[in-house]
Amino acid sequence: MDNDAHNPGITARLRWVGLALGPIAAVLVYALLAARGLNLGGVSEAGARVAAVATLMGVWWLSEALPLAVTAMLPIVLFPTLGVMPVKDAAAPFGDDLIFLFVGGFLLQLAMERWGLHRRIALVIILGVGTRPARLVGGLMLATAILSMWISNAASAAMMLPIGVSLCELIASRHRQAIPGDEAAAHPPVPEHPDPHVRNLGKCVMIGVAWAATIGGIATPIGTAPNVLLRGYLHEQGIATLSFAQWMMLCLPMSAGFLVLAWALLTGVFFPLRLARSAARAEAADERALLVEELRALGPVKRGEWATMGVFSLAVFGWLFGGSIANALGLKYLSGSGLDSVVAMTAGVLLFVIPVDVKRQVFVMDWKHAARLPYGVLLLFGGGLSLAAGMRATGLDHAVGASLGGLHGLHPVVVMLVLTAVVVALSEFMSNTALTVTLLPIVGAVERTLSVAPGSLLLPVALGASCAFMMPAGTPPSAIMFASGYFGIRDMARPGLLVNAIGVVLITVMIYTGLPIVMAWGSGSAGGAGTP
Repeated sequence: MDNDAHNPGITARLRWVGLALGPIAAVLVYALLAARGLNLGGVSEAGARVAAVATLMGVWWLSEALPLAVTAMLPIVLFPTLGVMPVKDAAAPFGDDLIFLFVGGFLLQLAMERWGLHRRIALVIILGVGTRPARLVGGLMLATAILSMWISNAASAAMMLPIGVSLCELIASRHRQAIPGDEAAAHPPVPEHPDPHVRNLGKCVMIGVAWAATIGGIATPIGTAPNVLLRGYLHEQGIATLSFAQWMMLCLPMSAGFLVLAWALLTGVFFPLRLARSAARAEAADERALLVEELRALGPVKRGEWATMGVFSLAVFGWLFGGSIANALGLKYLSGSGLDSVVAMTAGVLLFVIPVDVKRQVFVMDWKHAARLPYGVLLLFGGGLSLAAGMRATGLDHAVGASLGGLHGLHPVVVMLVLTAVVVALSEFMSNTALTVTLLPIVGAVERTLSVAPGSLLLPVALGASCAFMMPAGTPPSAIMFASGYFGIRDMARPGLLVNAIGVVLITVMIYTGLPIVMAWGSGSAGGAGTP
């Protein structure tokens, strides 16, 4: 979920610069605010201190001077020390219920990986879509996107990489150059293949999987770290409550349309797939045989897979319909975002309870596998929420919002469009998670001063941070697929620029037109979701 694909030398220098620049910038911001030099009316002494802490954390997050999770723990150290709030209040956001929604989602992902369920799902989807070149790319993208809705986008891309490589190599072998006595020339690697359409297929597969992993993550609240951070911020600040069903109602249609557009642009515009018709049927048969063989290699569906699928299905049912059921049963404590966390943790606990082999005491999940939970990401969530709590407690958020009152004269669509474009551009070069935790409190302060629907400026931050399609370092899936060697930076940047622009427009239109409808539906539904 973080971008780790930067040039090592540049990254090392940036970290040293950030480490030194953070405290300097923090002291400078405090001095200016204490002297009212920034014309932020109403900033208290405590607010100036929070601004200094926010500056320090922002610089260290964006430069990744320290591990993101370490920087996230600064409010626990600095807020009590600087007299901003007691340590109990500074630490409370680290236990926010939405963090446990993410824990439950990760436990489901780890269970799928342990029993190979994610690979079986992917192979079945690809076989169902078809194995002709364009359909093959579409099937790989569809499988990746569906998996990324529920497991991390990096994991889904890493799992699809060997499948994509195998299929590309098989097709390349069907289009070999018949040069007697030269086996290497007869079987050139895909990136160096003399047939440009074979090379195009490799580019489509690798870039398509990278994009699909990102696009699929948009569709659910647990699909990416920025999504979880946004929901946590909305809930913690009392801005709005987007239930699981509301999020999917808003984002799933956009994600699906975005996926189709990305596939069409890749296979029909930028890297056309016009392989020799004489080999088309033989290729399709061979590719299908390879996929069937991969599926057979997994063996019959294991008990662990059945159990994981059952728990996963139960969790999805609870996320989508739990609010109505809880309301009908009069369970007053199971409502809003808290319900999603309860469902996720119920699923997580069930994985440890359901046995796979009673005699050997093997369960669907054990702590050895669960220990792989990304605890650093959970700390990062807590740090972002703690920083936001400090800004709200000292009134700094209102002061920041008031200082940007000039935005009142702009149409909300213009503000959303520009904000989304800026976030997408920044996300090409820095961690999407760090960018989100840095911008949410700032944008949240601005949003409160404008006459816009709650969350309409915050959603572009989270969604835009995930929509980096140009640079291999933009997202973990892009970095993983770039390592395959099947495409260069220019191959991704050229179509990625257009896809970025499409993403900016889609996000803006979706939020402006769909968010008020979804929020109104939620506030009137039995689930009780909506604005508090």
